[in-house]
Amino acid sequence: WSNEVEMGSAPGRLTLDISGLAANRTYYYRCFASNAVGTNWAAETAIFTTAPPAVAGVSNYYVNDVSTDGDLYCSVTGSVGNSGTSPSLPKASVSAVLAAYNLGPGDVIWVDTGFYNLGSALTITGADGGAAGSNVVLRGTTGPAGSVLSRGGGAGDVITLSSGTDYLRIENLGMTGGDVGLNADTCDGLQVIGCTVYSNNPISPYGGIYLLNCGSPVVSNSIVCSNGYYGIYLSGCPNGLVAGNLSASNTLAGIYCESCEAPVVIGNTCRDQWWWDGVQVSGILMLNNTSGETMISNRCSHNT
Repeated sequence: WSNEVEMGSAPGRLTLDISGLAANRTYYYRCFASNAVGTNWAAETAIFTTAPPAVAGVSNYYVNDVSTDGDLYCSVTGSVGNSGTSPSLPKASVSAVLAAYNLGPGDVIWVDTGFYNLGSALTITGADGGAAGSNVVLRGTTGPAGSVLSRGGGAGDVITLSSGTDYLRIENLGMTGGDVGLNADTCDGLQVIGCTVYSNNPISPYGGIYLLNCGSPVVSNSIVCSNGYYGIYLSGCPNGLVAGNLSASNTLAGIYCESCEAPVVIGNTCRDQWWWDGVQVSGILMLNNTSGETMISNRCSHNT
């Protein structure tokens, strides 16, 4: 380790403010405790990523829940009455930011660590889309607890993207407890990066991530697990990329691409999909795709 800080001695939880960190940098840390008997290290190394520097012409918005535990972006808890335009004035929900502002290319919503219970689907429309090469970004945290959006088992999606919500990038968010984790229809340039989509149990056969007629979508480096029906489902999506994901313990297929033009499925792990209602399941299903399909270095196991 290149740096070390002293946290002192006290019973219970210890906290420490650290200054002078570089912007847009991922830091790794591990704690240890020492006394006369010896030294004991934490079992795991934790990580966090600092916010990037402000960019001229780009708006940053901040969201936080009712706690500052594990927070990386905000200095206080969120409130509906806050402006949401600084880390010291975060709003309490993403929907509150969308109601107050029209987002544009390059804008970022920073969703701090927490578990956000949604009374209804978080619906994003084309009024809050980006542009080619300059996505609107919805970004959670990279810490162990993460930023999780939950429907709590209620009917409906966790996130719904209306037709024409183009060039949106969703990073490091958890989506759980809905019929579908992410449901997007005719949204070009959509990127889903580093998300965790789990325990969504649909009444319609889609499951974790369902993309319909979305041009050039990217789903990468995400964990999609324990969803009803399918983990990642692309239908009618030209030039889609599904790469580096773990899709596990979904009830029909880990990844399903059907009627897509030139899909690329590369470097994914699909395991432990299981029987549902007597239907044989698969790790990866490719059906009726056109202009060639590319499958490289995927690993499928224990799909029964």
